[in-house]
Amino acid sequence: MKNFINPEEVLKNISSLKIIDCRFNMNDLESSKKDYEKSHIKSAYYMNLEKDLSSNKGDHGGRHPLPDLNEFASKLESFGIDNQSSIVVYDEDITIAPRLWWMIKYIGLENVKILNGGFLSWTKKDFPVENLSHNITNQNKGQIKINIKRDMISDINDIKKAIQDDDFQIIDSRSPERYRGITEPIDKIAGRIPTSINIFYEKAYKNAQIKTKDELISLFEGINNLNEPIFYCGSGITAAINIVAADEIEIKSKLYVGSFSDYISYQDNPIEKDV
Repeated sequence: MKNFINPEEVLKNISSLKIIDCRFNMNDLESSKKDYEKSHIKSAYYMNLEKDLSSNKGDHGGRHPLPDLNEFASKLESFGIDNQSSIVVYDEDITIAPRLWWMIKYIGLENVKILNGGFLSWTKKDFPVENLSHNITNQNKGQIKINIKRDMISDINDIKKAIQDDDFQIIDSRSPERYRGITEPIDKIAGRIPTSINIFYEKAYKNAQIKTKDELISLFEGINNLNEPIFYCGSGITAAINIVAADEIEIKSKLYVGSFSDYISYQDNPIEKDV
């Protein structure tokens, strides 16, 4: 696996890894840090989706805009991380960790992998956990040279161009019901970005583990010859699952970070739906 690592390999190399727990419960925002404090992989640090992987919502930018990247890098440095560090990120399964994986890659750090199966797989194997926060000290502070990978990201202007250009494919990572506009439990407008196709992010994994290469090739059939596939979801979180899954089979793509929640913040943008 290119972007994933199994629990056994993490355990074997745990002393040389920088491990980050990013578990997050969308339905209970206060429980995530408590879950970490209760039990986490030994030596793991913690990052929060709302506080560390996103900034405050504005008029545009969607529900989970990127945070200040200098602050994000500084947080990583406080864990002792530098450009040469070997990093492993995990959440409960593999739904939030790809966002953190993408952000770390975006600022130019290459050696980062996602724990395949998440914390669930770790605990099922009775591998060591602890309930104390890993201490952060200035003596262990790392130093990161940020090198933004501009080719990993798309904004609203890129989306508008892609809608008009057949060489670019926009892929909606949400459930088929949300894609079709049948239901919309989160955002204020239902529907999809025009010309987008639907590849539901949950099809990229099974039992919290990334699917095989053959299965991923079948899933992403038809987009590997495109110049620039652009993935989006509701707010730029679960689309990262499709991005890391596509990267497993050497399909490079971009993340529309603001995603649908940003797109609908512009009143003149057209919406498609099946109902």
